[in-house]
Amino acid sequence: MKEDLLLDKRQKNRKTFGTIFLAKNRKAGKILFPTVIFFVLNIMFFGILLIFVFRSSGGVIVYEQAYAKQIALLIDESKPVMKIKLNMEEAINLAEKNGVSKDEIVKINENFVIVKLSEKGGYSYSFFNNVDVTAYPDITNKNYIIIINKYK
Repeated sequence: MKEDLLLDKRQKNRKTFGTIFLAKNRKAGKILFPTVIFFVLNIMFFGILLIFVFRSSGGVIVYEQAYAKQIALLIDESKPVMKIKLNMEEAINLAEKNGVSKDEIVKINENFVIVKLSEKGGYSYSFFNNVDVTAYPDITNKNYIIIINKYK
């Protein structure tokens, strides 16, 4: 019997708390407004995240990183008075599509290889070989010529 009375009191308390809570928050949509804002912000965040992932996964960023690292590794393994001819057809096509001239695609400053396939940036990667390097595009084909001149 005492257990029934305790159970009845608990249920009464829950009912009154629930009705008071709903009655207070019904004014001006206080429950609905924060929930809608939360969902809209989440949708915007995940939309921006998906756009970034799709752009970076198959875009210019991947090619810039791959070519910069490949050129740096080639320079590290080379010896003075070497001439390297690198097929960069995909990179040149992407650069032309993005408005970057052939001469600006690969730059070598001190011990850094900088590959730029879009106007917004580029990717740099360092090499360890202490040599003087020049790089320029091949006029006839879609290649880049890298010449290892001498040790510094």
